[in-house]
Amino acid sequence: MTKQQRKNIKRLIIEKLPSIKIGGSLEEEDIFEITRILESEGIISFIAEKRDDGSDYWLQAEYWSNKVNKTIIYDYDYPRCADNLDEAINHAIEIEKQIRKLEAIISVKKTK
Repeated sequence: MTKQQRKNIKRLIIEKLPSIKIGGSLEEEDIFEITRILESEGIISFIAEKRDDGSDYWLQAEYWSNKVNKTIIYDYDYPRCADNLDEAINHAIEIEKQIRKLEAIISVKKTK
């Protein structure tokens, strides 16, 4: 991904989420919203979903795989904060690259 594409992504997030801290640290809700925006725009194929077990909570990166017709939890411990918007974007793009590599190697045998 080029620097210009990353700038465009940053501009898109700022436009869609005007309350975002551009230079400051980001919290869980910001990370959640950033992945929602990027997924809805087709930039990434996953979302960071909030999960909890009653005593603890976490974000996990999950996506729908057309190859297996299932939701796959790719990253069970997606970061709940980021030092800044660039770090959040970079992490989302890196996870997307990893998901695409995974999807490229998944093969499903058809049963009769």
